[in-house]
Amino acid sequence: MMGSMLRRASLGDGSTLSLDFTTGTLDSRITLTRASSGTYLGADGLVKTASTNVARFEYDTSGNPLGLLIEGAGTNLLAHTERLDDAQVSSEQYWVTTYTISGATNGITGPDGVANSATQFAPIASNGTCIATAAMGTSAQRTFSFWAKQSSGSINLEYTLNNGSTWVAVTTTSSWKRFVIAATTAAQRVGFRFAANNVYEIGKVQLEAGSGASSYISTGASTGSRAADNLEVTGTNFSSWWPNPTAEFTVQWVGDLVKSPATAQFIWLSRASGSSKARNYVQTNSVIRGNSSVVDFTMSPATTATVGVVFKTAMAVKSGDSAMYVNNGTTIGNQADATSGTTTNHDSLYFNPNADNFMHLKQFKFWPLRLPNATLLALVS
Repeated sequence: MMGSMLRRASLGDGSTLSLDFTTGTLDSRITLTRASSGTYLGADGLVKTASTNVARFEYDTSGNPLGLLIEGAGTNLLAHTERLDDAQVSSEQYWVTTYTISGATNGITGPDGVANSATQFAPIASNGTCIATAAMGTSAQRTFSFWAKQSSGSINLEYTLNNGSTWVAVTTTSSWKRFVIAATTAAQRVGFRFAANNVYEIGKVQLEAGSGASSYISTGASTGSRAADNLEVTGTNFSSWWPNPTAEFTVQWVGDLVKSPATAQFIWLSRASGSSKARNYVQTNSVIRGNSSVVDFTMSPATTATVGVVFKTAMAVKSGDSAMYVNNGTTIGNQADATSGTTTNHDSLYFNPNADNFMHLKQFKFWPLRLPNATLLALVS
């Protein structure tokens, strides 16, 4: 039903595929795989968990749709990241504390709305701390993130990345908020410090490789992992909207980065087998660019993707006449009238084929023709 509705909606502009990922429904022609569960922020502001191979449609803290969350694989390098008091188990001691816990279990309802999924800290003495026992090395960037709120008191929560040598305050309120600390390659041993007579609540703590925070990954006595999301359209689901895959075409897509990928080839129009699988793709990295198998587009002026900022891309491919336009929220770059291009042997569409992308996909459209440059510009404006 969803697919037929989208096809009818696209007839007016000549497109044969028009996907809107902000509706909360995945088109029936798309196959999504993810070999693990995954979390996301729901429309009610709570952290949700989606089962294996289930799409995650995410929302901002005001309940506005962000689109389909598609992420590469990730690992939470910390343990006991929801109930920090689990360090009481001597064989699994992970968080070292220098305060007195108020109450026997101090487990509370966390940002997911689930009982005993966060920890309340009510220190009796000032400068009480809770610091992870594990120290991370300096071989790669890592980003620290956590959810926190303050149920009483006026002194903000403090965190450390270096075992208490330096403390930095974050503005905590009576509502749950996720704090993301800029990535660093310095040795990291993370933790928290509390002021006397202030009550803090902390849950879903994460330390992960890379610049930026991906969706939360639950852990217990050891680290935890999330598998990559991959979407594909193949077979008759592909040929239904592109019956002549050797002909010219145009693609448009809209999204925003969740975190900065090391490398990225987000959308492939591909051959399903062989060493030249990627025939055409749109890449999102530090600079947004595209490839028509022969022509490698480099936008002028350069258009960099910024985490959390919506960007729009339109790429047209025709033998001897290809072009690409990108709007990264502040700048429109383009490379037009490329001297060559190829459209040979497409039979599948892949989203996130490198499993190294972290983004919200908002829209994807396809035209089985090379649209004029003026139209490409209008699509990204």
